[in-house]
Formats: sequence, C-alpha cells, structure tokens
Amino acid sequence: MKLALGTAQFGLKYGISNQKGQITLSDAKDILDTARELGINMLDTASAYGNSESFLGELNSRDFQIVTKAPPHIKQGVSMEKWLKSQLNISLKNLRSPSLYGFLLHKANMIHSGTVKEIIKMVNEARDSGLIKKFGVSVYNPEELDVIIHIKEIQLVQAPFNLLDRRLEKSGWLQRLYDNGIEVHLGSVFLQGLLLLKNHLLPAQFMQWRGIFRSWEDWLQKSESDAIQTCLAGVSDRRVSRVVIGVESARQLRQVADAALFASQSTFPDLTCNDLNLINPVNWRSI
Repeated sequence: MKLALGTAQFGLKYGISNQKGQITLSDAKDILDTARELGINMLDTASAYGNSESFLGELNSRDFQIVTKAPPHIKQGVSMEKWLKSQLNISLKNLRSPSLYGFLLHKANMIHSGTVKEIIKMVNEARDSGLIKKFGVSVYNPEELDVIIHIKEIQLVQAPFNLLDRRLEKSGWLQRLYDNGIEVHLGSVFLQGLLLLKNHLLPAQFMQWRGIFRSWEDWLQKSESDAIQTCLAGVSDRRVSRVVIGVESARQLRQVADAALFASQSTFPDLTCNDLNLINPVNWRSI
C-alpha cells in the first residue's frame, strides 16, 4: 500500500476527531521529516485548505511529488482556461515548486459541455511546459465520474472510500477507472477520524447511527484488531495507486505507516452504509 500525506491539517482545523486544531509550522516540519524517513514521497493539498500550500512552500517540500486542487468555485466572468492557468501559477508560487505531479479540479461539476475544450487546451499546454504531470478531478460521489470518463486528458481521480462508504467499489467505478488507466487516489479512509473514535466519544449528532458504531467497536474487540489497520485493510486494493491519510503529529504518521505494512493481510467487517448524511462529511453540518 502506497500512502500519500494529506495536508488539510496544515492549513485548517480539519477532521471530526481533531483535538489540536491547525497544526503549527514546527509540527508540520516534523511530519514532513518523518514522511521522508518512512519513504512517503507524495503530498496532497488544495488551495481551499487554508494556507496549506504556503506552509509546504515554506517548509521546502520540493522533494515530494505534490498533488493540489484548484479552488472549488471559478471566478465569474473569467474563462475556464484563463482561470485554471492563473490558479496553477498561484499554487506553484505558493508551493515554491517548478512543477506538480497532479493538478485537480476540486469539483467534477466544473466540467461540462462549455468548459471541456478550454480545460483540454490548458492541460495540454501545462503538460507540454512541464508544469504538471497529471490532470484530474476530485469527486464526492461516483456518479460524478460519468462526466469525465471519456476525457482522455483526465488521468487521476481522487475519491472517498472507507469501511462505511463502499460506493466506488460497489458501483463498479473502481474497476472501470483501473481498466481505463486512470490513477486512483483514495481519501476519507478514516472518515475524518470518525472511524477511530471510541463510541463514548462520538459527537451527539452521530448517535442516530450508534448501531453501526457499536457493531464496529464490538468487531474490533472480538477480533482483537487495531482500528487504523482495519480501516486501511478496507481500502487495500491493487487497483488503488495511493491512499491519502491525514495526521496531526509525526507520532500519528508512524502509527499509520506501521499499520499500513500489514493492512493487506488483515480482515475487515462489512459496515457498508448508503446514508449520505453519514458517509458524506459535507452533510454533517445539517444533521
């Protein structure tokens, strides 16, 4: 299993289980140094992650492969081609990097009949100039992939996948992406840390699903399994290129990296849930 280090915590108070808030520059440096030591060579960030890109630039992260995302909303009155070029240049400047491994659209709905030609033109120019290696899109629902599967310039997709949210696999999209040679990066593997919380620490808003979390905790106890390793086992798949994980400290990163070594040999329970209010964190604000 190849890990990529997610850096939302570098610029935001990110994650339902986050007790520290946005991490400090010193902690971020320790995390990056530990990633290097562990052989983790890819960082995942986004312009929407607060000052995460600037943090990474200040910390001299050019030795990592970096994937970032353009903002989720385009500026009104600007062509998609011009806007993407501008956002790419801003990210490169913030990151203090000459090029990116991946440059993604933050939302698939930014691709439609009126923007496809402009996107393709920008992507080809950026590749020819050596500014990006791969262009892609971040999705929140596998159905969004219907829009992009036939666009050959899209070579990378980031999508949520975890013990509760199995849509990418059950819909057949994981296999379809693999068959089309599109690189897959999985996010939300711990569901923003929700799957690592003890039952008695669950926020009140999640009590309506307490049966699922009780089953999860019972399974861990009966099987004497580690939650981190089991979550990683649930996303261990030869069709996946990277599993993006976020941490708050170098110690946490070591824990995850150690668990990843044995994830493919571990079992995991069927906790599949189709309730979007639970499996899509975007909806948590309204529950």
